[in-house]
Amino acid sequence: YVGEFGAYASNPIVLNGVVYIQDPDSDVYALNQQTGAVMWKHLYKSPTPSGGPNGLALGYGMLFGATEGSAFALDAKTGKQLWKHKLTDNKNEGIDMAPQLYDNKVLISTIPGSATNFYHPGALGIVYSLNADTGKTIWKFNTIKGGYKLFGHPEVNSGGGLWYPPSVDSSGRVF
Repeated sequence: YVGEFGAYASNPIVLNGVVYIQDPDSDVYALNQQTGAVMWKHLYKSPTPSGGPNGLALGYGMLFGATEGSAFALDAKTGKQLWKHKLTDNKNEGIDMAPQLYDNKVLISTIPGSATNFYHPGALGIVYSLNADTGKTIWKFNTIKGGYKLFGHPEVNSGGGLWYPPSVDSSGRVF
């Protein structure tokens, strides 16, 4: 898949001779760093809202990422899917960011856009903290208090969301 921003719109992760990449169709590949041979692949065929950026996070022996509407965890050695959870509430929302890891949690956000449209009424940006082992929601919050109702015209307004991974300090505060 080649999107608006090219065939890849995220940085690779390289660890112990393995290169992990995700394309704009949310497909994940593990490549041998020396030869470029595909060691395993997990195909989602789910275009990201803007064709990228998306991307992966590696930690706790797992590889974390997202499709257009779901967060997932793969076994970093085999590519086997360990969990996948839908985070979007409607066809106007999507996920367009690499996850952030901290303290056995996965931070990820929805945005008011999908592969087919952006900023339609009722689309929200919700930040999620997921349990890294299970994918279950620990906490979540809307990036715009009151969501699309805040601006007084819910029939035309949408919300916010994170486009890039947030920073987390040593106390677990998310910025």
